[in-house]
Amino acid sequence: MSPAVLPWEGALSDPGVLTALAILLAIGIAAGIVDATTGGGGMVQIPALFALTGPAVVAIAPIMALNKVSAAAGNAVSFVRFRASPDVASPDGRTMAVALGAGLPGAVTGVWLATKLDTEQFTPLLVAALVVVLGYVLFIQPRVRVPERSGPPKSTTLVALGLGFYDGLLGPATGSILILVMQWVLGSGLRTGLATAKVVQLLFNFTGAVAYALVALPSLAAVVVLAAGNMAGGWLGSRLVIVMSDSLLRILVALGVAGAIALTVLT
Repeated sequence: MSPAVLPWEGALSDPGVLTALAILLAIGIAAGIVDATTGGGGMVQIPALFALTGPAVVAIAPIMALNKVSAAAGNAVSFVRFRASPDVASPDGRTMAVALGAGLPGAVTGVWLATKLDTEQFTPLLVAALVVVLGYVLFIQPRVRVPERSGPPKSTTLVALGLGFYDGLLGPATGSILILVMQWVLGSGLRTGLATAKVVQLLFNFTGAVAYALVALPSLAAVVVLAAGNMAGGWLGSRLVIVMSDSLLRILVALGVAGAIALTVLT
């Protein structure tokens, strides 16, 4: 596939490239807000990036590399904002150690498998994953009741391995799942797991970005613009999430997943 197929690659004097970069900025801001409020920025960003590239693009590595780099930038900003709030708990060290020790190898494995796929193989997997996430958020997670814990349960290692693999392979709603998993692991409300989830998500995205970039280095201009959008959206979203209830956050997660399914299917 020629790099010129991607609409954001080419001379900055090209009006089409400038238009694509402007759209990337808007996508990044929207994804950053969603990511900071519900943890699922990829639910917006990945389907939107594929919709912007159109059906002519076959390889997924350049798109996923761009998504991972910008998402990591947004994670960093929202984490800094969360840590500045007294309503958000500090990251849990033991949980992070277990999650990253198992999750990062899983992420690399997922990226390796994703680079073997094209868009015709990737899209059905993406839709299937989003449908499963939507079902979990709507019907299973609200019924989960967990006691307070003094540390991560033993099954955290397997959960982290599977989630890291999923994030490397597909990615949408990883942040949302992480927040819900942190609730289960730490045995408390959604906000208790926000800081921990953001650190884990940041390192997942950074690992995925490096792995994808080794296959297909994304356009620098696109990285800068989309990352700036993610950072701005992450800053705005982290201000909103402080005043939202857990139930409202859960509703927003479900709406985000449903919207991502519709966008992916329709494009």
